[in-house]
Amino acid sequence: RVFDIDFSFTPVLDIDYSESTVIRDRAFHGNIEAIKSLASNLLEGLKKGGMHGVGKHFPGHGYIKADSHLSISEDTRSLDEIASKDMSIFASLIKHGLDAVMPSHVLYSAVDENPAGFSSFWLKDQLRENFHFKGAIFSDDMSMKGAILGGEMKDRIIKALKAGCDMVLLCNSPQLVDEVLLQLDWKISPDSMTRLLSMRGFKSPEEAIQMTQEENFKEMASQIMAM
Repeated sequence: RVFDIDFSFTPVLDIDYSESTVIRDRAFHGNIEAIKSLASNLLEGLKKGGMHGVGKHFPGHGYIKADSHLSISEDTRSLDEIASKDMSIFASLIKHGLDAVMPSHVLYSAVDENPAGFSSFWLKDQLRENFHFKGAIFSDDMSMKGAILGGEMKDRIIKALKAGCDMVLLCNSPQLVDEVLLQLDWKISPDSMTRLLSMRGFKSPEEAIQMTQEENFKEMASQIMAM
């Protein structure tokens, strides 16, 4: 927040099943309760600093070995299995005020024909209706290989917005941004605008700087640096 940053695309809420090539060293833990506890504390720290967090990658990316940045990724588990394990973490954090969620570009083939980030089943039926989630939904990067199932870039973006994303990210293909914006015919809804505006930081950079001078902050920073 010192640098006027409003939110961070963290925490990773995926479970470390010890198989994933992309999630394993990014996950908090392999134990569901440990993940809930650690993520809750991280989010509390962000809020104390005046920032918001974004839980990812809904409904859970940790089970499969494939890296959705590099390949089409498929999770063949049933909805019941995903819900009882991976999704339970999101459900718990949402009840405790998680501000935003990022869906994965994984295809859960036993559940829906579209990857989660393009799926109204996952974003509207599960997140909005089942979990009563009121926060913002940010897509994962549309230039990832796992997003190819959404079609050409413009089609991917439209599908993600229609599925329920409030904002779409296009991070690693900057040459496509202007082209897509010129082609895009989409009017953001008042609800989406309200959710996105709620992600603004709620402490000024000056307040955040002052917080870094407090003794308890310095003590904690020293402990972390010593790890």
